[in-house]
Amino acid sequence: MIVKAKTEDISDIVMLWERVSLKEFSNYIGKENIEFFIQNDELLNEITHLHNNIYVFKLNKKIVGFVILIDNLIELLIVSPEDQNGLIGKKLYLFAINKIFSKYDTVIAECFNENKKVNSLLQRLGFIFVKSYQEEMGFITNQYIKTIK
Repeated sequence: MIVKAKTEDISDIVMLWERVSLKEFSNYIGKENIEFFIQNDELLNEITHLHNNIYVFKLNKKIVGFVILIDNLIELLIVSPEDQNGLIGKKLYLFAINKIFSKYDTVIAECFNENKKVNSLLQRLGFIFVKSYQEEMGFITNQYIKTIK
């Protein structure tokens, strides 16, 4: 079930983001960058600041994934490593697309250039590649759009 995050979900969201970041995002942006983000409370501050834009996917009352929506941008989508490949990511993307299309004509999604699995999923969901750009920390991000037909 996908629901809007509540204040009491913040610590679970932070733990999930931290765990996935250290396990998977380290390959893309470096472990030292992630550890800095976590240790300086930037991760907690980011989640606290954005919690009204977060929707969580719960299985048996446990948060196994979440998506952050900012206007028409899918800012971030994370699924616990144990629950990946179980269609949770796809369901979160479809939820996000429908939510954004209720207000906007275009959905923007971004992902790390090196994350082939997510790049492929976005294309299967009908997103069109727009551009790649280098983030300020040096990693490459791909941007995609999907428009209402």
